[in-house]
Amino acid sequence: MEKPVDEEPETKEELAYLVNVCKKAERYDDMVDAIKKLTKLDPNLTVEERTMLSIAYDAVTDARRSSWRALFSTEDVPLTDAKRKTFINDLLFPKATDAEAKVFYLKMKADYHRHMAELVTDDYRTGMLDLAKDAYKEAMDIATDQIAPTDPIRLGLANNFSMFHYEVLKSVDDARKVTKNVRPKAYFFFHGI
Repeated sequence: MEKPVDEEPETKEELAYLVNVCKKAERYDDMVDAIKKLTKLDPNLTVEERTMLSIAYDAVTDARRSSWRALFSTEDVPLTDAKRKTFINDLLFPKATDAEAKVFYLKMKADYHRHMAELVTDDYRTGMLDLAKDAYKEAMDIATDQIAPTDPIRLGLANNFSMFHYEVLKSVDDARKVTKNVRPKAYFFFHGI
């Protein structure tokens, strides 16, 4: 018996399909909702599902950042997105079973705080930057200990952490330290030296 069209998706496969449809339709808020439902069925997301989560949240965050910039370019905007932080901190990160997933979620959390720091005034900005730096550092510690130097997740993390130091904190030396620690390890690992 075929399900009526107006019924909610029930299986992981149906929800994964819905996530892809939402992505193609650029309905990123709906995409986030579908991924949240998917995680209720199985919080251990695959690499593809984590990528979709990142795409959805990045698109939602970018749209909000653009809107806030246009509306409140000089005003005090105490901005928090408690739902997103709670979703990552309380549901996804604690249930992550492998280092790649943990690093992915910490990088996502750090990127979020870095982006939000652009929108708030000095009082809130310092807090957001501290949260971003802490999440990047924790992710780098896990990645260094448990992930191959050539893994795309580890390299992406190092890139974002370096950009954070260079573009946001204006610390060229710290940005160089991040890349100096990553590049040789990846090279030697890749070439078996």
